[in-house]
Amino acid sequence: MTYQNRIIGHGEEVLDQILFNPLNWRIHPKAQQDALDGVLSEVGWVQDVIVNKRTGRLVDGHLRCQLAARKGDKTIPVTYVDLDEQEEALVKTLYSAGITEIFLQGRAKTSRATNAYSCIDREIELLSSHYRLIEQDGQVAYMVR
Repeated sequence: MTYQNRIIGHGEEVLDQILFNPLNWRIHPKAQQDALDGVLSEVGWVQDVIVNKRTGRLVDGHLRCQLAARKGDKTIPVTYVDLDEQEEALVKTLYSAGITEIFLQGRAKTSRATNAYSCIDREIELLSSHYRLIEQDGQVAYMVR
């Protein structure tokens, strides 16, 4: 069985028409906001935010929307998906927790993830050559230039 493609389109969305997701619990520290703002300012958009067309709610990209609004942007690049509310909650939870964070927290719990951890280690090594990784409680919390 193949994976189902839930992406139904791409486009630009007017920022004030995007509904923030009530399941979004993340509060981004100022240093993380500054780091993302720096990358967006230096490089620009390389990843769309994700909006569930069915509910109109943001699934991923709350901070990017906030930063774009602060800069005075009127629109933002969007990938549209079609999910029911239960699927949206599941996907939102995954994006909120962060795949990398899930792997880092469960690192010692499973040997099947060894290859994935190796990839994450290489990713962290690459990131740390450009950013200083800030750790809290033995985990990467955020990155700063």
